[in-house]
Amino acid sequence: MMSFEYKKKFGQNFLTFVPQEIFIPDDLLRSFRKLTIVEIGTGLGALTKEIAQHYSFALEDTKIEYHCIDIDDEALDLLKEEVKKIVAPNVKFFFHNEDVLKVILHEMTEETEALWVIGSLPYNISKKIVNWLFEQLTTISVRAILPVKFIIQKEVAEHYVDSKNTRDFLSHVMSMYATNAKIAKILMPGSFVPAPDVVSALMEFIPKRITQEEFVKKEQILSFIRQCYTYRRKKLKQFLTKKLGVRRVGIMTEQYPSIKKAIEGRPDEVLLEEYNSLFSACTNLEEN
Repeated sequence: MMSFEYKKKFGQNFLTFVPQEIFIPDDLLRSFRKLTIVEIGTGLGALTKEIAQHYSFALEDTKIEYHCIDIDDEALDLLKEEVKKIVAPNVKFFFHNEDVLKVILHEMTEETEALWVIGSLPYNISKKIVNWLFEQLTTISVRAILPVKFIIQKEVAEHYVDSKNTRDFLSHVMSMYATNAKIAKILMPGSFVPAPDVVSALMEFIPKRITQEEFVKKEQILSFIRQCYTYRRKKLKQFLTKKLGVRRVGIMTEQYPSIKKAIEGRPDEVLLEEYNSLFSACTNLEEN
């Protein structure tokens, strides 16, 4: 491996191989004449080089713009030299030495047909990056947004996809903004250099197409749900009583009988549809 000083402040744990589950079947992509790939946290290019070379040959009639985002200028400079060695005539690389949370995604997708976002995310900001992506996608106007493939900490991925029926707050975030969320592969610490202290997972999901106005409304509901989860071990009724007062909670349950069961449960026992009803009832009560 090339000489490189790993930087703990950037949460750098670079992949040593490319999991085959990260690839999208070639047949699903051949209908696109222009494809934009955005990779977050390219590091030294384990994913970048293999993905670019594979799709260059598999999609030889497709023009591919490959955007590499990394906050570490040293890693990005080394990657620039590495991609010069690969044969990918229909792939054009763009390099962004930026904090991904400050990147404007629609500037990379103005003339493309399909967008594919991938990345091995720094664990310390992986949730922020997922939220950033959902918001950025509201500004994108493309024919297709392909399944997102992110490598993150396994425990966090499990909360997003609700694989253990934990119904963590993150599972509501994922349900709001995406479908078909799943863990495609488990990656042990030895899959990275330096090896992290945790097990990782390749998570994939298909973003929903929503407007910016819809995003704002969903964020308001999620903010309400997040507040409910501050009382994780208590019934929702206790949180609502503190928020609204005993009298208003009584009025609310009389006006909206369907929520009576939900407020007797703990936050992780309540379904997203029930949270939607609760939020609507609380909002109406506070406005009147």
